[in-house]
Amino acid sequence: MEPGSCNRAASTAVSVLAELGMARGAGTMRTLMWRCYRWLARHHRNDLIYRNAVVGQMAPPSSGRIMQEAMINRSIVDYLVVSDSVHAIEIKSDLDGVSRLPAQLRDYRLAAPLVSLLGTQATVERFAEQQEFLTVGLSWLGDDGSVRTLRNPAYAPDLLDSVTMMRSLRQHEYLAIVEALNGPVPTLPNTKLFRYARDITQSIDPVEYHRHFVGMLNSRKPRLSQSVLSRVPAPVKPTVMKINPSRCEVDRLQSVSYTHLRAHETVLDLVCRLLLEKKHN
Repeated sequence: MEPGSCNRAASTAVSVLAELGMARGAGTMRTLMWRCYRWLARHHRNDLIYRNAVVGQMAPPSSGRIMQEAMINRSIVDYLVVSDSVHAIEIKSDLDGVSRLPAQLRDYRLAAPLVSLLGTQATVERFAEQQEFLTVGLSWLGDDGSVRTLRNPAYAPDLLDSVTMMRSLRQHEYLAIVEALNGPVPTLPNTKLFRYARDITQSIDPVEYHRHFVGMLNSRKPRLSQSVLSRVPAPVKPTVMKINPSRCEVDRLQSVSYTHLRAHETVLDLVCRLLLEKKHN
């Protein structure tokens, strides 16, 4: 987002919050964030509320490498939790439709032997008895904000697909796997290099490829350490993880007074995203 438009959007957001009375007496952005979050949790349980439940209860940062909005086949999964395996977590909030959910779950199982769904109680109960998805973990978000688990995910490596995992990696990552399992990679144009890697990958056992797939995902380093992330206000932790700011930006985001936002251009960019990115969802 351009600095000028970011300034205008952040100023508009703060003005609206002030008109609603949420900004009254809020000395810092931390206080304002908590007020906004509590209002959403009571009146508008959108994607942000569910993401916070995932990060806070189902897959805290200490549980492994957490990736948001990863492409798997034709779908984008909300979370991938990577430790010694890959766990895909899909969110269906109070405001989401579920027409694409079966296709999404099928896609995720091609790269993740563990798949879970966090949704409303009605959505979870709808999928609980479907034979095709008996290995999928099912949880819903209670009225009090706690995650209620109907069943845990079952490990299902028989559905993994090597080419799907390859397509979820960056070029240097899938070429490194090809070299590790098949020997040196020839010098080729990018278009032919992809086809070469795909052809080799098709012959690799999916369980073996998954082991290297996990290694590549774990090798990606976030800018924020767990110690810094632990200081981020809980209501916006999922969004901050997605933005991946520097440590300095996180510190400034928490301490800056909302009445002085115009003096902090970097913080304005963060605040604009934190407060407005869900506006059109």
